[in-house]
Amino acid sequence: MPRVSPEYRHLQREAILDAAEACLARRGIAETRIDDIASEAAFSVGAVYRYFPSKGSIIAALGERHGQRDRAALAELQSAGLPLRERILETLRYFLARPADRVAIDALHPVDGTRDRRTHDQWVRLVAESYRVAQEEGLVRHDLPAEHVARHILLACEGMAALSGVEELAAADDLLESLATVLADGLAPRRP
Repeated sequence: MPRVSPEYRHLQREAILDAAEACLARRGIAETRIDDIASEAAFSVGAVYRYFPSKGSIIAALGERHGQRDRAALAELQSAGLPLRERILETLRYFLARPADRVAIDALHPVDGTRDRRTHDQWVRLVAESYRVAQEEGLVRHDLPAEHVARHILLACEGMAALSGVEELAAADDLLESLATVLADGLAPRRP
């Protein structure tokens, strides 16, 4: 049997992730099964398991896949010179606008109890990193640890998404505007 090249393995893995993303965007995390992903990718179930031991590992890989793109998008928002409230609002819109992010939000507050800790931790790191940049720019308070702020922001987003549904939340710009205002007011530096 010929050896499989690393490039081939990478392409197979990416094909599975593409299929998973399509299935998860269509059906959500609770309703998507490995069989669905295998069928979408035109792979056998065994082939999917050769690359990923579980649905949770696929979700985690999708989170990692998008992490680099998300960091670049946040860096672009940070360098745009927007006031704090608008930066927060545009960040919320960015994360809620794409089906891939809906998958990640589902992973943060799943219906079926399969919360992926790595995906959640990656989001905490991204938001905390963004907050530290805003601290360096003097836009936000220095007395609040970035990781704590990141966790609070994610909890607020998770709660809003759980109560109103992710698609409804993404479409409800007035809710996002309100959240951005509350966050910006609460995080703004204190004036003597």
